[in-house]
Amino acid sequence: MASIVPDPNIAKVLDAVSDGVIITNTDRKIVFMNEAARNLLGYAEAEAVGQRCKLITQTSECEYNCPQTRAIQMNQDLQGISMWYRTKAGQLLKCRTSVSLLR
Repeated sequence: MASIVPDPNIAKVLDAVSDGVIITNTDRKIVFMNEAARNLLGYAEAEAVGQRCKLITQTSECEYNCPQTRAIQMNQDLQGISMWYRTKAGQLLKCRTSVSLLR
């Protein structure tokens, strides 16, 4: 499945960002992962897009402390959240995460 970013120029700009950018929809499905996120986590675009974000967390935080759920419930963006991610190879990475709601 290909990225679902409506404007190819936006996807191009996001791919040029050195920080990992992952965009999910309201169903928690990944609609875009930029190149930095793909390189960091080891997933090809076709492997990640269309999958639930749990694919890249695979930790208890996903079930009990989901920052996306908190941001939606609080109706506010969250910055600098410490979150564990699991690479495709199984390595755990602790990353600073921000959640920005698109309104």
